[in-house]
Amino acid sequence: MNDNVKVWDIFVRFFHWAVAALLAVAYLTEEDFLTAHAAAGYVILFLIAGRVLWGFIGPQHARFADFVHPLRRTMDYLKDALRFRHARTLGHNPVAGMMILAIIFFVAMAAVTGVMVYGAGEHAGPLAALLAPYGWRYADALKELHEFFAGGILVLAGLHVAAAIIESLHFKENLVLAMFTGYKKKTIIDRSNNDEKSTDDGYGAGVQPVACAAGAGGDGPGFDEGVSGGGRG
Repeated sequence: MNDNVKVWDIFVRFFHWAVAALLAVAYLTEEDFLTAHAAAGYVILFLIAGRVLWGFIGPQHARFADFVHPLRRTMDYLKDALRFRHARTLGHNPVAGMMILAIIFFVAMAAVTGVMVYGAGEHAGPLAALLAPYGWRYADALKELHEFFAGGILVLAGLHVAAAIIESLHFKENLVLAMFTGYKKKTIIDRSNNDEKSTDDGYGAGVQPVACAAGAGGDGPGFDEGVSGGGRG
């Protein structure tokens, strides 16, 4: 019997890998190819806007309500995860949800500040007319802010990759492959007693976004995704 279940829809998967690729382009072109660097940033902003919308209207596991949890629940899950006693979820777990929101925020801010730097320092881009007359005064400060968010993305991406590897080894499933195919195992072996059990233990349903704003502090590039935490894209 087929034990796989569809978890990641095509837009979530496309967003995850597209943002990862565009970030690579942005980092490789930041010094000598500003036109390509800026173009990557524009596309990233467009994708992020789509991911935010998809977080409200997309299928179950793409929605913020599925993986954004209150801070206390997230911290409890993190404590269990550090002891490798955490429950496996089909979608993003609470820590992954927090990581996704952080990645989306840093990527969005890096792109926005990049557009501002481009307009103030290079007199180019959609904000050139607004920032060119006096933006040069703030160009250096904006560049430092842009570089801060760009550096933060690298740190978060490193944590995301490390978590994906650890989770894959711990639960014996290829999470990278799952972000390509969209499918994950429906059931797993519970390592505490070696019994096969259903994956979803209730962590698959987070809080509503409005409630989250008040108490969550915490997707999963993204916006999710994407780019690609906590072991899920």
